[in-house]
Amino acid sequence: MTAAKDYSHSKYAETNRRRKADALAAAAAHLGLQPFELTLVGGTVADAGRRKLVRKAAGLDRDASVETWSQALGALEQTLWRVPGTTACPDCGWPIRVVTTATGKRVALDPLPREDGSVYRSEVRGKPVAVVVAGHDTVPDDEPLYRQHARSCPKTSGRARAEAPKCTECGHPLDGVLAARDATYTMHPACARDP
Repeated sequence: MTAAKDYSHSKYAETNRRRKADALAAAAAHLGLQPFELTLVGGTVADAGRRKLVRKAAGLDRDASVETWSQALGALEQTLWRVPGTTACPDCGWPIRVVTTATGKRVALDPLPREDGSVYRSEVRGKPVAVVVAGHDTVPDDEPLYRQHARSCPKTSGRARAEAPKCTECGHPLDGVLAARDATYTMHPACARDP
């Protein structure tokens, strides 16, 4: 009796797995995702939703194997580290880009642009600066948006929300998302005094 062939590790299967992994990595990069947002084992419903979104963007009709996803996440991580100016986050170790605003504040960003980002690149007096989009700002159509790493960092995102700035009038915490997006948001609307 002859042993059954292992087609899952044949040259054809390996080539097919690499092709799928490359497509998944490219789709995840296009969506601006970090590898830790695509948890494979023990993830949440949100992780599964992001994987499904990536799979559809990659043009795959079925979910890939764990081995294929692992290769894709490795390729995505390599893509992130190749972005110019990338360094390691001191808290989580994942790739970030540190940029400076016009006021001199340093902001850590995820390396790849994404639709829901809140920071874009601009120039002030010929010098490149980062602009944090406030609620009243118009975002230029031709500039990619980047997400602040504090919103995605697996080690600090909860802490960043917990340490939201306080209202200058009443001392209670401000909405962390609004405070991160709008530097002029320093007090609750109900706390503002009429002139």
